[in-house]
Amino acid sequence: MLNLMFGTRLPTSAGRCTRGIFMQLIPSERAEYDYVMLLDTEGLRSNEFHGLKDSVVRDNRLATFGLLPADACILMVSNEDDGALKDVLPMVLLAFKSSNIAEKCGGRIKTKMFFVYRSVDTNDRSKLKRNKQKLHESLMEAAKEVSKSAGESSATARDIEELIFSDLRVEEDEYWGSDVRFMGNLKRSYVPPHDTPEWSYGKDVLKLREYIHARVMKMPGWRATSPKALGEHLSLVWDCICSADFELNFSCRLEYNHYRELQKELQEPKTAVARKYGEVFDKLVEKIRSSRDTVLVEDMEAEVSQVVEEQTQKVMKMAEKARWAQWKAYTEEEWKRSCRNTKEWYKKRVEDLENGVLKYERVIAEYENQCKLEITSKIDSGEWKFVGSTPEDDRELEERFEDYFQKILARAQVAYPPIADSIHQRVMERYDAHGLLTKKFDLYIDSEYNPTVMRNASAGDQSDSNPPVMSNASVGDQSDSNPNPLGRWTQVVSRTTDTIFSYFFRYSEHKSKPSRKEEQTLSKLLAIIDDRLRYCKQFSEVVVDGVIRETSEEVRKAFSREKQTMAHKAVIKDLVSKMTDIQHQWDKDHNVAEKLRLSAKPRLLTFFKGKARGLGATILLIEDLKSLLGDGLKEAYIRQVVKSVTNELTGKTWAQNSIHMRNILDFHLLHLMEEKCDNNDLQVIWCAEDESRHKRHVTDALIQQLVDTKLTTKDWDRFIAKVQYCIRNARKESTADTGGDPLSSFVSALCLLLQTNVDSQLAAEVRERTSNPAHYNSSSNAHISLEVEFYDKKLDGLCQSLKMTSMPAMASSELVEKVQHQLKDQANDLCRPNCTHSCPRCGSSCYNYLNHEGVLHDCIHQPSGLKGSKDRDTRELWEMTCLESLEKKSVMIFSDGDGKESRRVPYSDFAKEFPAWKEPSSTQPTSIYVRESIFFNYQKQLAEYYRRHNVKPCPPHKMPANYNHDLRQLREQLTVKLAKSGDFTSIDDLTHALLGHLPISTSYRSR
Repeated sequence: MLNLMFGTRLPTSAGRCTRGIFMQLIPSERAEYDYVMLLDTEGLRSNEFHGLKDSVVRDNRLATFGLLPADACILMVSNEDDGALKDVLPMVLLAFKSSNIAEKCGGRIKTKMFFVYRSVDTNDRSKLKRNKQKLHESLMEAAKEVSKSAGESSATARDIEELIFSDLRVEEDEYWGSDVRFMGNLKRSYVPPHDTPEWSYGKDVLKLREYIHARVMKMPGWRATSPKALGEHLSLVWDCICSADFELNFSCRLEYNHYRELQKELQEPKTAVARKYGEVFDKLVEKIRSSRDTVLVEDMEAEVSQVVEEQTQKVMKMAEKARWAQWKAYTEEEWKRSCRNTKEWYKKRVEDLENGVLKYERVIAEYENQCKLEITSKIDSGEWKFVGSTPEDDRELEERFEDYFQKILARAQVAYPPIADSIHQRVMERYDAHGLLTKKFDLYIDSEYNPTVMRNASAGDQSDSNPPVMSNASVGDQSDSNPNPLGRWTQVVSRTTDTIFSYFFRYSEHKSKPSRKEEQTLSKLLAIIDDRLRYCKQFSEVVVDGVIRETSEEVRKAFSREKQTMAHKAVIKDLVSKMTDIQHQWDKDHNVAEKLRLSAKPRLLTFFKGKARGLGATILLIEDLKSLLGDGLKEAYIRQVVKSVTNELTGKTWAQNSIHMRNILDFHLLHLMEEKCDNNDLQVIWCAEDESRHKRHVTDALIQQLVDTKLTTKDWDRFIAKVQYCIRNARKESTADTGGDPLSSFVSALCLLLQTNVDSQLAAEVRERTSNPAHYNSSSNAHISLEVEFYDKKLDGLCQSLKMTSMPAMASSELVEKVQHQLKDQANDLCRPNCTHSCPRCGSSCYNYLNHEGVLHDCIHQPSGLKGSKDRDTRELWEMTCLESLEKKSVMIFSDGDGKESRRVPYSDFAKEFPAWKEPSSTQPTSIYVRESIFFNYQKQLAEYYRRHNVKPCPPHKMPANYNHDLRQLREQLTVKLAKSGDFTSIDDLTHALLGHLPISTSYRSR
């Protein structure tokens, strides 16, 4: 057609003869322009690229480059097969709407589009008219979706047609007044001697050329393009192509947009329920702290039931809508799961609160109050007598107090001992209760597997360890890798399986090698333990009983009677180790004796000295308030900052959307790759090796950026002003109360104001430790005037001392850790931290949410060589992802603790080998482009990083050519995606947050 129109000699044939895009400049004799620039693109949906993962991306990019730079674009359709056109053109429009070209052109594509159907029967006019109508309807429907995706949901059909299609003429009565043309065949026949040109076809082509010229000349404001302007416009088009998301065809994109819209709509009722639970929970905390009443979970359920019912009705109506009908069952199930998880989560928080933090707060307060009563009683009764105020007298007081306080600590240690070292015994008692400690099962573990020894070993420097090796192998090819630990106890399941299983079976009396079924069952047993301990914060007989029931059933079904003992021992070892770790942390956080020594001892010593010297009640109270506020203000301020940052995070996309977090991680990797600084190569590999670890680092950096905006002197001054306000207003409210003890009235009023305006926990601490009048009244106290002595002098002095208090020096890293802990504590639909598990084969991070109960881990798998996998024969880094290894029927090779091969597992058994993980499946290809680029460009550095395992770089003939991506293009694409989130004021804002937070120090050693 172009050859007939312009007299060119572009190659033609029955098959594909144009590759990519062909450009030719043709002189013109028209007065309006001097040259015509022809862009001839290859056809879409090429057979050569059919089924390849980049075929959709290629078609979308070709169409975009062929359409957007042109004044006129001819879209040629063979016969009536316009499916590719209907799929690709909307993607071009979507890319245009999101580009800088749209802003420059006022949102209007300047290109005139002409649709030419060739090799059709031009005599059937009614059929041709129907085809035109269908094309127009299809394009308009697609344009509506494009406008909706671009945030223009309110645009009318006419607006869409004007802005996007720029006066597309379809419904014209006259055939030659339409932008949609139908043409017959170029030749009368393709069999000699009748294979001569059809002259009518040539005339139609020339008429079309003149029609296109006339249509373009009538465009408002049209003028010929200069070479310089064309170059600038081509640059904009290229930027558009680089930044566009072309991974899906339009039908999939449309379905994905509907699904994403459903997820967004579903988030609102989830958030409403989670927010209501949070409000009720906060009220319960205040109620427990202020009244010590026992709170029932049923009370919380009653208060939130109405909101849950209202939101349930809203979700049910949502599921009935036509655009979301295919996900109706999913929507209903997802809603039930969300409500159930939120309920269970807050139920557990209430139980932990009453049995944990509040319980131990009360215990500490009771010890402190009892000490004050004993001190007051002994001094008032004359049992303890002190005279003088010389240094020698002070030393005597301190020695007497130290003797007394040591006895208090001894009582506390007896009453509340740490129990971490007794976990093994407690677990065995539960096994005994289930009838498993019989002659049939000898389940006691020998000293080599002492839980304390195991825990200390696992807590060592993991970077210097040499764990069992995991390998890949295809037919004739093998590879292995060095997996890294994934957290406190979350080791790679297969590694734990190999070490435990091989030990117990190697030294069992039968010395038989376990079968594949037995291996897989043990992996499942360990996954059961992890699942049961997910929310566990201290030793729980209920949790241990659940583990015993579930694992015993699996052991009974999978193992022979002779091997059941060994399997039970494997479970006990893992359970005791993990439960001991949990209990150690609990004991550390709730050690009564230690907390008395650190927090209560200074206050009690001050009280002891005051009582011994006969100080009045007001002075004693002021000293107590000074001590309590002095100790508590920093913690209260920290809690305020943590709460403020946590609330702000609920509106951040990266804190809720794992795909968006992945984009930030990739942006950080590109930044490290582009910055030519010392140690950056090591930083890049360290991040790519374990994505979950990299995610924790980046999350810390982003949280720290928010923390730094809160930790200001101005903010601290406002906080102190609130406390001063509470003290001064407590005076007014307590003086209005004419009945009761005046000091008690003041303390009650102060606590109420602190609870309302400052911090409920600080108020509770003041109430617990100062509300007993007996601490301050004694026979030696003379009548005093509170108006003058206490209110005018003591309280005013207290307020002045608070005003002079400087902002405490706090490490922002300490606050980041507290924010992370708070996020995990309130892991609900208001803020959903990402899962912290990484793929045991390639190191990619699970993209589900933290504690995704009932849902298997899943990730976008990266080249396994980034985690150190290698070909076992050649020692070359393994270039395939887990998905590609599965598709090519590769094999995983596992080694025991001695480095010897223990077994081979086909990738088709991935889900069986790692029961907590989903089998690798196809994902969006651009999601791993950055990881592929690292593997392509960092072979020498990867080999050096894993030199301890004797690996070699992947040779050029094995390296996939499509791993060589343009880093500038990747950065531009990520910049566009991140800018749309609204999380950052600019990309520089994100870059600044990540600067100065290198993942590892320069002294870090390679593997």
